Amino acid sequence: NPNNLQQLIRLPGQQWDKESGLYYNRHRYYDPAQGRYITQDPIGLDGGLNSYSYVKNNPVNWIDPLGLAHTSGKWKDCGKGCRIRIDGDAVGDGRHLHWECKNGGGVMGEFGGQSHGDDYSSAPNSIKKCARKYGFEPEQSKLTCKDSETSATEAVVATGATIGVGYIIYRVIRMIPSLAPPLWPTIPVNAVTP
Repeated sequence: NPNNLQQLIRLPGQQWDKESGLYYNRHRYYDPAQGRYITQDPIGLDGGLNSYSYVKNNPVNWIDPLGLAHTSGKWKDCGKGCRIRIDGDAVGDGRHLHWECKNGGGVMGEFGGQSHGDDYSSAPNSIKKCARKYGFEPEQSKLTCKDSETSATEAVVATGATIGVGYIIYRVIRMIPSLAPPLWPTIPVNAVTP
């Protein structure tokens, strides 16, 4: 660039600020050094789970400046005048499914999530069954532990409490030799004492 000309306009709605080194993207600032926005998404969590993230914090692999990536699936017949289309993960929020029947249609996210403001609750059972047939899980996972009615969360809490009690017992046993000086040589040496 012999005349030292600079183009400050980048992608549509994006402008580079030389003084701060940041990109202004219509409503917020993007820091290319961090690979993420430094201001929150103005639409809040509707833009994804992380309101500062940009393309899953991986702008090298997740880039489509011209919007040419095709993520829509093909329509699949479910019978009874209904059909579904499973769309791929375009923005990092997971797959979603569009469904149409004679009396209406809708959208749902995978595993009970929302997509386009809709969820699986409005879909008929035939659509949910058809979605499972094509490898799409429309409802939330109902994980439970084997041979009990305990939920996964309760089981994790119980396991953590058991491990905590076990650690306390272990520390008491480790402390016993320190109470009797003849047993001091049997105390294991820690590189770092917790």
